[in-house]
Amino acid sequence: MAKYDTESFLKQLITLLKANLNTQISAINTEKADFSIDTIDDDAWYFQNLNDNVFNNTVFVAYGIEANAKVSEPQQDNYVKEISVFIEVSMSDDGDTTNENVMWRLLRYTRALEEVVFKNYQKIDSRAKLRVKNLEPTSFSLEGRLFRSAGINVTAALTAD
Repeated sequence: MAKYDTESFLKQLITLLKANLNTQISAINTEKADFSIDTIDDDAWYFQNLNDNVFNNTVFVAYGIEANAKVSEPQQDNYVKEISVFIEVSMSDDGDTTNENVMWRLLRYTRALEEVVFKNYQKIDSRAKLRVKNLEPTSFSLEGRLFRSAGINVTAALTAD
């Protein structure tokens, strides 16, 4: 039997998000009738890397492992490793001078990410409860285009056995 490790956790978490995020986005769109946010295309998920393909999507998800994994001291051939995964929804800033429209949309994407994890955390094979926190909204430039992003950080504990 394969060991449940960082790779297993990340694949399980992203599979869960891909399977449920658009449904949650649709629920939020129905609840909040003032404007809608776009669903995420299957090909708009990027692991630890952004490339020119992001320009093909109005909105995309960047995700990966944060470098701050904590490992407890080994005890009888076992240890606990705490890992953190970031999941950020990004969208191109269309030049809205107030930035308000983009930020309201990002708040809804962040809520959708949180709710998918909270509603499905029991499906994740982690040895401890998942911890979820919001990431601070950020801006970045890619080939001269401005993007804004927001999302969540999910932390879990894995054991060696």
